[in-house]
Parts: sequence; C-alpha cells; structure tokens
Amino acid sequence: MIKYLTDELPLIFNKMVKPLPSIPVPPQSYDDQRQQCLSSEILKAILESAPADENKIMGVTEVDLFIPIFTYIFGEAQLDGRAGLISLARLKPDANDESPDEELYKLRALKEAVHELGHTFGLKHCPEPACVMRFANNIIEVDSKDCSFCPSCHDFIVKSQ
Repeated sequence: MIKYLTDELPLIFNKMVKPLPSIPVPPQSYDDQRQQCLSSEILKAILESAPADENKIMGVTEVDLFIPIFTYIFGEAQLDGRAGLISLARLKPDANDESPDEELYKLRALKEAVHELGHTFGLKHCPEPACVMRFANNIIEVDSKDCSFCPSCHDFIVKSQ
C-alpha cells in the first residue's frame, strides 16, 4: 500500500512523495476497553519522529483508530499542519463483509490519504457530494466520493502550495 500511495499521491498534489522509516505504534495509544488506538497519540509520535525538513507527513497504519467522540475513524490530520494519519483497518473489503477487492482497497486508501493531506493544507470538510474532502462517516460514504478535489477545494490547494 505504501508503494501505491507513494506512486499516486504525487499525481494529485504535484509534489514529490517519499516513504520514511516506519515507527512503532505507541503503546499508550491502545485502549484496552475499545481495542483500538487513539489516533492523536499516533499522530504525535509521527510528528516527533519525522525529520524537521519534511513539509507534510502521512502515516499509514493497520490498527483500528478512534477519537473519543466517534466509534472509529478512517484517519486524522492536523488542520493546516504537517501530519496526517490513515488507518487501513476498516478500508479492507473483507473488514466490511465484502469480497476481497485489491483495487477497491487501494482506491479507498488513496481517498483517505488525499482527504487527510487536504486537511494539512488547511481544507475543511466540503459539502460537495463527490469531493474527496467530504466527511465520510462510513465505508459507503467513502466509496461514494471521488479521490479528487472539487473545483473550489482544488483552487484552495493550488493557492496554499
């Protein structure tokens, strides 16, 4: 998945993308009761381990993520900051009682990576149904949006780079 995202993200953001060494999931992020990891703890670890000269950083994990107000999340990012994080756990078709589909899995991961990186550039959630910046509360909503920005969000990204 890292290779796929490394190949695809430059086509969307017109920026070079390179993988960084992986880091362990911080033990303090794990919640025994929920059996999930608190995304903000992982985001903090990503920021602490990232080289200072890296402009934007995207973490990719297979652990299931949560924030206290949601049962689960697909990702989290710093609004107008440096770091974002996506979880592959709920993007896999077999995690949603669907037949295995590698292309669908990759597309979902790309949508979530683009969405979270969009937040790092300062974009908020978009009301346009097909825009990648539309909030997705479940996998059906992830599938219903594109992996590209609507014209308004695209213009914002271009101006912010």
